[in-house]
Amino acid sequence: AVTKYSGSQVITVDSVSPGSYRLRETSRGQGIETYNMHNSTNFASATDFTNSTSLWNTTTNYDNAAYDVHWGLQSTYDYYFNLHNRNSVDNLGMKLTSYVHYGAPGTFEASHISSGEFAFNDGTNAAGGYKPYTSLDICAHEYTHGVTEFSAELHYGSESGALNESFSDIFSACVEFYKKPGTANYLLGDEVGVTPGTYFRNMGNPN
Repeated sequence: AVTKYSGSQVITVDSVSPGSYRLRETSRGQGIETYNMHNSTNFASATDFTNSTSLWNTTTNYDNAAYDVHWGLQSTYDYYFNLHNRNSVDNLGMKLTSYVHYGAPGTFEASHISSGEFAFNDGTNAAGGYKPYTSLDICAHEYTHGVTEFSAELHYGSESGALNESFSDIFSACVEFYKKPGTANYLLGDEVGVTPGTYFRNMGNPN
């Protein structure tokens, strides 16, 4: 897959029929699936991303952001499994389902919904604006919220909410150094062009 933020990466997909592939796989836990929301917030409208070959390089409508998500969650799963012996967010192999192109551009940040489900907005994509919230560190950040949900169960408010966010920030950097050691850094969301106060955080700076 030729991703938007991480260059060409190997992803696992499945073959529906000869000459038809989709962003689903079952080799990790109960599976990782990535769907197209078509800028809707109605999950019933989600459809598969499909491709006629095993080379995924379409950039129309920022579909290459979906490759970042599919690869990003596979990479984060591998990090937790290989380094911490954790099988998905719940350690029981929970299926990971992602929804890309969620909502109208610029109306939502990437958001962990609940359990093993994730939604990613396209950003504004305007000059000087935010690009799709699908970089590896953001995928790992959201995934880690799921790990926290099924382990510490930190209440999302005040100090426990701050701890919840900080754990996601820390492990997002861990995953980035695990998969992209040559370009990894301690900035969160820097590739998507967001500004302080949204996803952009410098872990060496308390601001």
